[in-house]
Amino acid sequence: QLHTTTQEEEQVIRKAEDSLKNETILTESMADVLLQQGKMIQAREIYQKLSLLYPEKTSYFASKIDSLH
Repeated sequence: QLHTTTQEEEQVIRKAEDSLKNETILTESMADVLLQQGKMIQAREIYQKLSLLYPEKTSYFASKIDSLH
C-alpha cells in the first residue's frame, strides 16, 4: 500500500491524463518494438501509460517495467 495523500493522487491522475492527451495510439507491440531497438526509456514510458489506460493489467505492465532493469 502506498502512503499518499489525496492531493498527491489527484496530481498523478492529472499528469497521467495530460500525458495521454496527445492522442497517440499506444500498444504493447509498440513497446516491444522499441525494446528490440534498444529504446528502453521510450518502451518504459509506453508500459507506464498502458498501465494507466488499463488498470486491470497494472501488475502485468509493472512486471514488464521491472524486467527492463
